[in-house]
Amino acid sequence: MPALPSPADLFFGTVQRVFGFLESEYGCGVSDSHRSGNWLMVTYANETAGVMVSWNVYDQVIFVYVIPLQDGQLPPYAKWWHLERLIERVDPSSGIEGTKTGKRASDLDQEGVVRVLTEYADLLRGYGDEVLRGDFSILNEPPRRDRQ
Repeated sequence: MPALPSPADLFFGTVQRVFGFLESEYGCGVSDSHRSGNWLMVTYANETAGVMVSWNVYDQVIFVYVIPLQDGQLPPYAKWWHLERLIERVDPSSGIEGTKTGKRASDLDQEGVVRVLTEYADLLRGYGDEVLRGDFSILNEPPRRDRQ
């Protein structure tokens, strides 16, 4: 029976595979990839935007942040956007609420980690185009439901 990959190998390999479109479609490169305590993190960046994918292995929660870069650098955490909040701005009818909870599962087994990362990548691909191309105006406006 083949050995199962370590949580870090599973996370980093899956992120590379499902978020690879950031490199090919948006000119992003991996600017950081590391483990810090219970956290596994990968950060992609191009000249204007960053995306951080993180997994707290202990709490079993995965987050994706969209980050408007300031002078090509990551700004303080307070300026980062949870992907769900961006989606809420772009399409309030999506049913995805702007939260800070990430995607949690009581037991993120290997299949669960791959599933959640794939879901996040698909959401980013579907809703993040403008921001990933450097247009952050949606983040500076009230949510669209408030403008109707």
